[in-house]
Parts: sequence; structure tokens; C-alpha cells
Amino acid sequence: MALNAMSSELPTSLRFLTQKQLAELLNLSERTLERWRVEGRGPKFVAMGPRRRLYRVADVDEWAKSQTFASTAAAKH
Repeated sequence: MALNAMSSELPTSLRFLTQKQLAELLNLSERTLERWRVEGRGPKFVAMGPRRRLYRVADVDEWAKSQTFASTAAAKH
């Protein structure tokens, strides 16, 4: 079974995106995601060893929903 087929059968809580995949999905640079991690912004991530950072699809979805606003005034942090 191909990896893509296997990952689509997994529950969202067990599906992950690499930094590169998430950057492409959000049309951001990987460096922006790195900076957000340092600043405590952006979606939650999973540390898989000393250098590998993955993003759980469910966490990315939750974060994206939290970034939805009805007005510019509401979006000010």
C-alpha cells in the first residue's frame, strides 16, 4: 500500500505535515514557520527528535480556525 493511501486512512490526529509541506500549504516561507515556533505563534508542532518538527493536521486545522475573524479590528492581537 502506498504511503499516501495509508495516510489518508489514518485519523486526523495521526496525520502530520512537514515544515516544507505546511509552508507550501500556507504560502509561507519555512523560515516564517521557524520564527513562529521561536515566538510561540503559529500552529502547535511535534518535536520528533532534536531537529525534526512536524505539524499534526488536526492542530493546523484548529489554529487556522482560530485565525478567522469577521473584521480587521477583531484580528488585532
